[in-house]
Amino acid sequence: MGSKMTKLLLAVVVIVALGGGVRWWRGRPAPLPPEAAAPVVRPARTVTLAPAGNAPVRSFLGRVQSARGRRADVSFRVAGTVVEMPVVTNQIVSAGQLLARLDSRDFETRLAQANSAAAEARARLAAMQAGDRPEDIRILESQLAAEQARLT
Repeated sequence: MGSKMTKLLLAVVVIVALGGGVRWWRGRPAPLPPEAAAPVVRPARTVTLAPAGNAPVRSFLGRVQSARGRRADVSFRVAGTVVEMPVVTNQIVSAGQLLARLDSRDFETRLAQANSAAAEARARLAAMQAGDRPEDIRILESQLAAEQARLT
């Protein structure tokens, strides 16, 4: 009887192992299709602006090289979408000439949000000064100062 139990136990172990193998085989990711030989496209990196908060600050530099081999590093002070680029490759430019313009709608939206947050903080401060505790008033004064600093 011990031999039958051993064979039965061995059969159960083999069935469980096969089931696990089949499950692993079906769960693995499908292989990626081979890519056709296409020209390499290297798009420019862009960043979508989000509401102010804990978002990281990112800056992207570009390099312009003159015909004489001198270099100049060029970048925007803030990230955004380029909406105008009045210069073309190999065009001679002068100092102060517009090379590219960013879409200002994102900045205008952020400014409106900051104005709104500052106005809300002022309203809460006025409500608190009308009859709330001194601790609450100090908290709101500090929030107002923070919003005004961010607005500035």
